[in-house]
Amino acid sequence: QTFQHYFKQINLRSTMSDEEDTQVEGVGEAEEEQEIVECKLTEQLCGDSLSLLCKIGNGLSLAYVKMELKSKALTDISIISAFVHVRYLDISDNKLESLAPLSSLTHLLTLKADNNRLTTASLPPMPYLQRASSGINAEYGDRDNHESEEFGETG
Repeated sequence: QTFQHYFKQINLRSTMSDEEDTQVEGVGEAEEEQEIVECKLTEQLCGDSLSLLCKIGNGLSLAYVKMELKSKALTDISIISAFVHVRYLDISDNKLESLAPLSSLTHLLTLKADNNRLTTASLPPMPYLQRASSGINAEYGDRDNHESEEFGETG
């Protein structure tokens, strides 16, 4: 909210009775709930969530390989496909409905996707994925708790 909007609310409240003031507060809360509908992952947030600098490829290059995006209220993580060197990813406690944007993260070793709104936890073949967790995505029908699945070598 802008400063002017806030200032107008203060002026309105000073001229209203207590009952009218309560009605204005309720309207503001409803507007805030409607505003928090979609939350896209940004480059800035990706950069802030990266850690663990490691050698990649032939060992001559370095990249951050751990990304923690837990509890960010994210609904869209499509930009994550650009971070192909991520090996450890935590996207728990968000509002994600699909893991499709992770298809380009072929070097993933560990994935945590608990407490989202996933309708399916299917992933494309990921040859290095050893541990995946997609527990308690019950809001959309998956009532089983898939706490930790370990994957052996595929190929």
